[in-house]
Amino acid sequence: MEIAISTFNIDEEIEAGKLDLFEAMKQTHEMGFDAIEFLGNQIPSLEDDYLERLKLHGKKLNLKICAIDVVNRHFGSNDFERKNDISLIKFWIKTAAQLECPCLVAFLGGFEEEKNRKMQLRRDIDAFKECVEFAEKSKVRLAIENHRIWLRENEWEQENETDDILLIVKTINSKYLGASPDIGNFYKSSFKELSVKQQEYAYNCFEQLISVALHIHIKIKNFDEHGKSLQSDFGKLVNVLKKYNYNRTVTLEFAKPVAEKKDVLHEQGLALLKKYI
Repeated sequence: MEIAISTFNIDEEIEAGKLDLFEAMKQTHEMGFDAIEFLGNQIPSLEDDYLERLKLHGKKLNLKICAIDVVNRHFGSNDFERKNDISLIKFWIKTAAQLECPCLVAFLGGFEEEKNRKMQLRRDIDAFKECVEFAEKSKVRLAIENHRIWLRENEWEQENETDDILLIVKTINSKYLGASPDIGNFYKSSFKELSVKQQEYAYNCFEQLISVALHIHIKIKNFDEHGKSLQSDFGKLVNVLKKYNYNRTVTLEFAKPVAEKKDVLHEQGLALLKKYI
């Protein structure tokens, strides 16, 4: 099982020009991680020469580029924007293939009212079917992240995104499509602020998605003086991974904002995850 960090964690430093992807990869390697996950919109050039240098830099460090986050947000919008997002995913599939990156992480479309759910589900199935047919040619996998809660203003419990992801994966039925469960994306509130019932709901949804997972995000925010996560229970999550023989990548992603120094959080998260793995 590989352990990675997401460049979402250092988005502020990249945006400010204090860090580029080459240095981010170097620091990730020096901290002891196996892999790195890029946000697509952070890759500053898509010229063949730049992508080749990025790929070779990873090989030199023995650091895998494990995933690219597409950050598509318009599957629930009008036809023009939805088609643009399909084109965006296809574009990143080709880029991932150039980088020898095995996986793209993408989102479902959002909706504001429950009555619109079935219509959006049909749109999502059609969109991902087209994208998967394209991905199969490049041998790049698509992993759907539970992220819909951030695509709308309203929040309600048990809004069925887990069921929708499972249905889409089952309907399309391709080894190149699966899930990317994120334990921190079932509620907008910080995990430690959730009730016991809400936490159990999140763990249950996470486990359901692990059965079809191609990639995983685990949120980190802070740790106590003994190195225990004050977010989700790492031991409980790892037990689920072992139950389903999950052996792909686990990416540590910040639940922002974070108070601690970022390198400290990365090191603590890595040490705790290794302890249970």
